[in-house]
Amino acid sequence: MFDSKQLESLLSGDVCILKWRAEPGWPILERIGGKELLPEDATELQSLINPLDLDGAQESLRQGQNNGNIPFRRGPYRIATIDRQRWVSETSVLLPSEDKVVLSVLRDVSSDQALDEARQFFELAVDATRDGLWDWDLTTDRVMYSTRWKNMLGYEDNEIGESLNEWRSRVQPEDLERVTEALERHLAGHTRYYVNEHRMRRKDGSIIWILDRGLASRDEFGRPVRMVGFHTDITKHRELEDSLRFFGQQLEARVTESTLELRRQLNKFQLIFNASTDAFLIHYLKSPEHSDDFIEVNDRAIELFGYNRKQFEAMQFSMLFPPEEQGALKNTYETILNAGKVMYQARMLASKGQLISVELSSHIFRLAEGWACFSSVRDIGERLRLEEENEIKEQTLIQQSRMAAMGEMIGAIAHQWKQPLNAISMAAGMILDSESREELAETEEIIIQQVDFLNKTINDFRDFFRPDREESVFLVCEAARKLM
Repeated sequence: MFDSKQLESLLSGDVCILKWRAEPGWPILERIGGKELLPEDATELQSLINPLDLDGAQESLRQGQNNGNIPFRRGPYRIATIDRQRWVSETSVLLPSEDKVVLSVLRDVSSDQALDEARQFFELAVDATRDGLWDWDLTTDRVMYSTRWKNMLGYEDNEIGESLNEWRSRVQPEDLERVTEALERHLAGHTRYYVNEHRMRRKDGSIIWILDRGLASRDEFGRPVRMVGFHTDITKHRELEDSLRFFGQQLEARVTESTLELRRQLNKFQLIFNASTDAFLIHYLKSPEHSDDFIEVNDRAIELFGYNRKQFEAMQFSMLFPPEEQGALKNTYETILNAGKVMYQARMLASKGQLISVELSSHIFRLAEGWACFSSVRDIGERLRLEEENEIKEQTLIQQSRMAAMGEMIGAIAHQWKQPLNAISMAAGMILDSESREELAETEEIIIQQVDFLNKTINDFRDFFRPDREESVFLVCEAARKLM
């Protein structure tokens, strides 16, 4: 066989054969190889082991001693080497011919341990993000699914194997074609990353939404050899999206409906606004902060005043009033600010300078820019003309009635005065024929009574036709009765 020097030449720098005694400090008795693994001046194995790993190494030794001459393993554990700390795997056996002497083969497994640590750290990091990891070896078609990946679908770690079908069979059938297409496009090199949202069936039959992301690694020929990715449960996110989409659609429908209704109401208002026989003037109230500019007018206002809309936009409400009405307009503004509304009559100016007699009904309301006023303006010129005509007609009828009554009265006077005149005539004849003074005195008394009656009647009717006298009730029938 080989002697120590020959054996040492065959061993690599990361493998060491060590003979040591299982006593305190674990003194090193002999070593072969491992120049890069153990310091040359090392005398005790225990002092080289990282204190954090020492308890595990001691426990492994106790178990090995209890098992007798059966080989046992220790580690991996960390030891302080010449240049750095290394991970070491140990395979040992107790030598039966020597008391407490252990023969061990130490191998540097730092690269393997680093890979395992990286994988464990990576899986811990992935678990911390609540994502499920999958690792697909395309050369063997085996897939490693992390525990979190399986738990996400309601399975324990031992319930899902390592075939690609474990994933494929749980994808919602309606989504499978779309998912497969996206995966194949990435493997073919058409996309930088594989990203897809699809539904998967859980163990209990429920459906969850998965955000699946992955990246393929390729060989020197560009062929995919491995693909690693993550599953993220986005069910709540999708449900929230669906809810937001539903509420958005509902809101959009309501906004559309409200907009249409508002447009209908606006069109209806515009129709009524412009179809009114009254002129509508909407304007700001004049104040130190604001002039009484026009905001809107209807078609009737354009017709009544003779200005077009563009001219109204450049005008102010007070410009429609002549100078003699400006004082009253100022008082009207004060009244409407206190009462909120007012009705009044005024004369307003049209575009050609003609005066229009109008009746205004004004109400104020609040805008963001300040107080505004809605004035309904009615042209009452025709009404005033008709009222004047009716007044003239009424006076004419009264005058005609008076004349008719006067005619009847004169007729009655003419008829009734015949009697006293006849009496006077007869009395005068009696005076001529009178033979005594007594008869003469009686006749004179009759004449005086009849003349007084005639005078009184004349005075009554003269008072009836005097315009400067105080008004009083005159009963024509009573006057006629007295005459009779």
